[in-house]
Amino acid sequence: MVPWLIRWGIDDASSAAAMRKHFRCSVCGQKGCVFVSPAIDREGIEPFPTGDEVIRMYGERRPGESYEMRDARVLAEYLTRYPCGDAIRTVDGMCNLYSVRTSKDEIRKLARALGEMLDTVGNFEPIPAIFPDRMAPVVRHLPDGDRELTMMRWGWPPRPPLAGEKASTRPITNIRNTTSRFWTPWLRKIEHRCLVPVTAFCEPDNGKGPKSVWTWFARDEARSPFFFAGMWREWEGQRGTKASPVVGKHLVFSFLTTDPNDTVRPVHPDAMPVLLMDEAQRQQWMNAPMEEALLLQRPAANDAVRVVATGSKEDLGAPPYD
Repeated sequence: MVPWLIRWGIDDASSAAAMRKHFRCSVCGQKGCVFVSPAIDREGIEPFPTGDEVIRMYGERRPGESYEMRDARVLAEYLTRYPCGDAIRTVDGMCNLYSVRTSKDEIRKLARALGEMLDTVGNFEPIPAIFPDRMAPVVRHLPDGDRELTMMRWGWPPRPPLAGEKASTRPITNIRNTTSRFWTPWLRKIEHRCLVPVTAFCEPDNGKGPKSVWTWFARDEARSPFFFAGMWREWEGQRGTKASPVVGKHLVFSFLTTDPNDTVRPVHPDAMPVLLMDEAQRQQWMNAPMEEALLLQRPAANDAVRVVATGSKEDLGAPPYD
């Protein structure tokens, strides 16, 4: 198969025009994307586009093949791989499920969230499945320079709608395009970076036909903790479900994604979270200027994580902490 990067899901296999109305961005949640198949640079990789509403499917042109022929071939191969559009479930699930099965003290120790600090987490129990818009522990900067372990809601508020667009209520769970003007003002503010504790993350298997197979990745069978590179902010509005809305002020977060490494790629070839596996990486993310901090937006080492479970949308394989 030709290589590609996918930001949108597909729910109709009839044509690109018919498919467009069903595309849903995994970044902003809007439907109705721009379909782009850009040329490849000398290294076979093109920088991610700056727009929030772009899907990219691309591949090397074959001898005698025009760009239009290449686009048609890539689209045909995509639809062969995703018959009847399983990709909308797959892409929406990208980096959108993880677990935290460790103790509060272990998180604080690894994140250096020690000393005099406001701890609003309270009694902390293992969380075998954290989905978008759920509450999860996050380590952030305090104004006095210390760090705080607190609970935040997963999902950045969506961008304001363009003229004629319907406002989206879908939270933004992943940050991929770090050159976008939507993200750079926040990325430059060190005080808005955070560490997102995790013991395992889950990705849907894109190559298993009409039903996705969910696969859990962790450092080891014991679920030793690590962190995602996150951003946080305050926001006021309505979250939760229609049946149980939560209205008011919220602390919300999202985290960075990047290309998958060789371990994740066979399961999910589109993306993986940015993993902070050691103290040096955590300090770099929390304290370095934006340009230096974003050097961490790269695939983790191939041996950083491994497959520890499949099939379930809950990480039940590791024993809870004492």
